[in-house]
Amino acid sequence: MKNTKTILAMAIAAVALVLAACPPPEDPPPPVKAGLYAKAPPITADDTPIKTDFTEAIAYANANGGTLTLLVGADVSSATVTLSKSGLNLWIEGLGANRTISLAGTGRLFSLTGSSTLTLGKNITLKGVSNNEAPLIYIYNSTLVMKAGSVITGNTNTDGSGGGVNVNTGGTFNMEGGEIKNNTANITSSGSRNGGGVTVQANTSTFNMSGGTITGNTAKTNGGGGYVSYGAKFNLNSPAKTSNISGNFAPAGTANQVAKATGETGGIIGGTVGVTEGW
Repeated sequence: MKNTKTILAMAIAAVALVLAACPPPEDPPPPVKAGLYAKAPPITADDTPIKTDFTEAIAYANANGGTLTLLVGADVSSATVTLSKSGLNLWIEGLGANRTISLAGTGRLFSLTGSSTLTLGKNITLKGVSNNEAPLIYIYNSTLVMKAGSVITGNTNTDGSGGGVNVNTGGTFNMEGGEIKNNTANITSSGSRNGGGVTVQANTSTFNMSGGTITGNTAKTNGGGGYVSYGAKFNLNSPAKTSNISGNFAPAGTANQVAKATGETGGIIGGTVGVTEGW
């Protein structure tokens, strides 16, 4: 019995020594907060947001410019956001899960002007409305970048070409990933409407597609996926076959996937990888 007590005491002492040698468990790292940050991604818990309200964040970005990241922590409904500050480089990403920025009312959700740049990163969806009178994103002398995990969807432009994105004078659209899907270029009266997904329509405008998917879009006349006019450039360069334009529709015209205006001098550069039907 004495030996048993001795052995038990020694075991308890050994366990106590082990517990003493083990540090207490560390607290989990603090979560990253939603808001606007004065840097490009990635954002860590050590960073402090400048603004936490979506509307205030946009106002700050337009007033101050620079490189900023807006982490959206919940779904947002917004009227037109105009980014007009020269040199502004704004990243938008969803925090923790996919977040949706929905258009409130009608008009453009994002209007890019004044040499600004908008980059749509991971976990972010821009959603339009079914009876709109404008493209969801309009680019004028500015740049839009889409990364993997971003989506442009659900917009019907009843009054012009480009259901999802309209790339106009001096505009550049670099699609490196993401999806443009289920958008429509339509009209409630007579007339042609082209480019359900993307319209590139000025001789100084360019669409560069190196990744991502354009699918499920519809144009009343030509180019359910995309349309090129007025000397614009629609460049497909995807050697790794990471780009895809398919499943789009143009019921009243030709070229369901990508079309260009008659006599158009712009065109696809770098091949037609992933395009199921060209012009």
